[in-house]
Amino acid sequence: MANYYGYARSNYFRVRNVAKFKAAVKNCDVRVEPGRDRDKGKVALLATGESGWSSSYWDDRKQDDIEFEITGIVAAHLKPGEVAVFVSVGWEDMQYLAGYAVAVNSKNERVQVSLDDIYRHPRVLALGPNITKAEY
Repeated sequence: MANYYGYARSNYFRVRNVAKFKAAVKNCDVRVEPGRDRDKGKVALLATGESGWSSSYWDDRKQDDIEFEITGIVAAHLKPGEVAVFVSVGWEDMQYLAGYAVAVNSKNERVQVSLDDIYRHPRVLALGPNITKAEY
């Protein structure tokens, strides 16, 4: 059995209050990266775990595993009009490659696309009937 390794990051986006945002994501296995130059005043998230975006953390005080969704946390802190994009790529022993992106706004409205969407895309299906997946 192979291990899955993933990397993930976001684009740069504006939040209503940077200090409150940092406090909200402090246990989420992310690094808050301040924007520079054209992205000054914005922040990005860089996943720090080995499998992309984390979805839980251990709370010593409650002695419990706390589940979270990073996109929902970010949506709650976004300035209106901002869209955060979360990109994740990973692999399992080169047998399976995975990649997806999720865009979310301050209303928590979302759009998600996956690398696997290529197999169902109408323009790809029109190319011919013999399409196999890039896996073994």
